[in-house]
Amino acid sequence: VTPDAPLYNQLMDAYNRVGSFEKVLTVWNLLSSTGRHTNASVSIILDACGFAGQYKIASYICSNLLHSGYPLNLRNWNSWVECLCRLGQLPQALDVVCSKMPKKADTYPDQNTIRVLASFGRAMGRLEEVQTRVQQQFPDEWDACSQELHA
Repeated sequence: VTPDAPLYNQLMDAYNRVGSFEKVLTVWNLLSSTGRHTNASVSIILDACGFAGQYKIASYICSNLLHSGYPLNLRNWNSWVECLCRLGQLPQALDVVCSKMPKKADTYPDQNTIRVLASFGRAMGRLEEVQTRVQQQFPDEWDACSQELHA
């Protein structure tokens, strides 16, 4: 029996849930080196990096994916933004959303993207900074989230 990507993704997710970043990374490296990673794999590894405090590894992975032309989906972009926020990189997360995310229908920042930025911005005492940048570029998404953000 040869495990497929969905099975490896489940394994990575299970390792992530129990806090075993080294094993998540081992599975990711196997998937990545064989070219069998999926969008779900990408989101799982970025999530794991965020929770494990692994900024360098997350940056390396994301940089390699983007350099290789791998098509990140909206969930991947949102995972990258949340990873950056979790790692204390709010300005970089804002830059990703405002400058680096492709502004196409399937990767356009959505309300989930804005909620993540606002939630971490509030926790870091920088909600006003987030609001200023996001409201300028994504007024509709900001307005849609504004009531819950100010609750």
